[in-house]
Amino acid sequence: MIYYFRLIILIPLVLIFGFLGFIFCLFSPFNPRIMMLISRIIGHLTSFVFNIKIEIRGREILQKNTPCIIISNHQSNLDVVVGGLFAPWKTVSLGKKEIRRIPIYGMFYWLSGNILIDRSKKLEAANILDKDVQKFLVQSICFE
Repeated sequence: MIYYFRLIILIPLVLIFGFLGFIFCLFSPFNPRIMMLISRIIGHLTSFVFNIKIEIRGREILQKNTPCIIISNHQSNLDVVVGGLFAPWKTVSLGKKEIRRIPIYGMFYWLSGNILIDRSKKLEAANILDKDVQKFLVQSICFE
């Protein structure tokens, strides 16, 4: 019962901050710091509302050694919460092109500098990754 109460509290907060992130991206498009700011806020809110204790070890390694590529196997929705709490500020993520169909969030995801690929077209996706990895490594932006 308390789980559903917490969920009822969290969902509107996530929607509100997602919408705010979308608005911020309209004024500063393709700025990955906006996504990271919203991800950190949502990460802290989620861990607080659900009373989840998250311990992050080795954060200083990521802060010192940029650029980097972070690979996440994405086992649950908590991966997003934890990733938002520890990833460096210029982190961008790689997502399926279907994300852009999600109202507001899809535009926010794209406008905040994240990369959308079509996984059914493997050669095209590999070319996009190759091009973008080189660009991001030069700019000290990290993949998540």
